[in-house]
Amino acid sequence: MNEETIPRRIKEARKAVHGGDSFRYGDVVDFSSNVNPFGPSRKAVAALRAAAGDIRDYPDPDSVELKEGMAAYLGVAPESVTVGNGSTEVIKNFCEVFIRPGDRVLLPVPTFSEYRVYLDLYGAEVAVLPLGRDFSLPVEEIKEGMEGARAVFLCSPNNPTGRLIPEGDLEDILETAERQGVLVFLDEAYIEFTEGRSLCRRAAASPNLFVLRSLTKFFSLAGLRVGFGVACPELIEYVEKVRIPWNVNRLAAAAALASLEDRKFIEEARAKVRKERAFLGKGLSALFQVVPSDAHFFLTSLEGRGITAPELREALLERGILIRDCSSFEGLGGDYFRVSIRKRGENRLLLGALRDVVEGRG
Repeated sequence: MNEETIPRRIKEARKAVHGGDSFRYGDVVDFSSNVNPFGPSRKAVAALRAAAGDIRDYPDPDSVELKEGMAAYLGVAPESVTVGNGSTEVIKNFCEVFIRPGDRVLLPVPTFSEYRVYLDLYGAEVAVLPLGRDFSLPVEEIKEGMEGARAVFLCSPNNPTGRLIPEGDLEDILETAERQGVLVFLDEAYIEFTEGRSLCRRAAASPNLFVLRSLTKFFSLAGLRVGFGVACPELIEYVEKVRIPWNVNRLAAAAALASLEDRKFIEEARAKVRKERAFLGKGLSALFQVVPSDAHFFLTSLEGRGITAPELREALLERGILIRDCSSFEGLGGDYFRVSIRKRGENRLLLGALRDVVEGRG
């Protein structure tokens, strides 16, 4: 093979670092994953069992029933929905359709690393905009940078900070983007964990807003991989052209539909999340500087504690606890780690271990 025929952007493509890799370490309590610890829905598990006998048959290549269920859940038309083998595939499909080599794309950081992976892969010129000192969105810089830009990528609530974009700021950005003809990619993967308002219905009627959603996180279906995007039918039609057929399998589709229909599960999970978020947030704040979070995870600073995030991660692994070292996030250094809520006993275990490790170095 002549390597000179491989595009440079492919040769230099990076792989993102993620949490949720507890499979590497055996029996650990995983706080690195942002998946709902109280799921999945019992109805989803029952649907999986019922669908198991159908796995010899292909799934619907267009996921029509699944799109209809997602549309009903969101209050939009099925023609405004595209599906993915996880939300990451939807990010890839969006970039494949709308990002051309040399396009300038605005990317506030730190944020979810997969955006940069696919923006680089499809040849974008990425304009990195650091978040404010309090991790607030640089709204004015985004608006000023839109002239001549192709797209802006936003995440609300943001990963790893957990912060929702204030509605006024988001409206300001969207109005400017519409005037400038700039696409807005808005990731709402964690919106169910918050009190925030989704913009899916607005996206279904907007010429330049694309909203990403996921069943991985709140609905606890990480092992099945189901994500979806919402936009006006004209945008979705293009994304559907690059979506591979059969990308959501029968088991994943069955569990996804059952999850979206289980309103009791949704209400109970939200109540549990609120309770444990308050408990863990209070405990962490007694030990560290914690970024205020609207989601179910916390970005936490180790500044001045005499230990780095990689060192803390290793020390906790020795105790059977896995956290997310955030030094791999663009715009963050070795002082930050992230933890997601788990059940009460596990949250107590984490707080005790953190106290022992950090105070033991004091």
